[in-house]
Amino acid sequence: PVPQCRKNGGSLIAYFHQLPTSSVAFTSQTTLSRYHATEGCARGFCTACGSWLFWRREDAGTISISVGTLDKEALKRWGKLLAHAEVHLWCEDEIEGATDHLQGEKWKLDNEGEGAERID
Repeated sequence: PVPQCRKNGGSLIAYFHQLPTSSVAFTSQTTLSRYHATEGCARGFCTACGSWLFWRREDAGTISISVGTLDKEALKRWGKLLAHAEVHLWCEDEIEGATDHLQGEKWKLDNEGEGAERID
């Protein structure tokens, strides 16, 4: 089966930036929806356009925002930082020749919680 990140984003790599949940505010709750593919984990998306907005473990104090959904001004200002990754999660199914060249720490699944395992 295709890993959820690739299947949801339709891309080899999903760019997310992790922030404290308290620092994020959505401007519209009427078009914000959550889907729970895994118990205790939510995917947020816009019901108006279908954009995948975030992923978060509901018992954690952080939220991972989909970088591609940020406004143009934010991307102009912070794009180089947001597109640079020193940590790569869910690398268990990385594709030889396509994603195995990425520099930085690689984790089999997540880098925190039960089962966190770094790939050397």
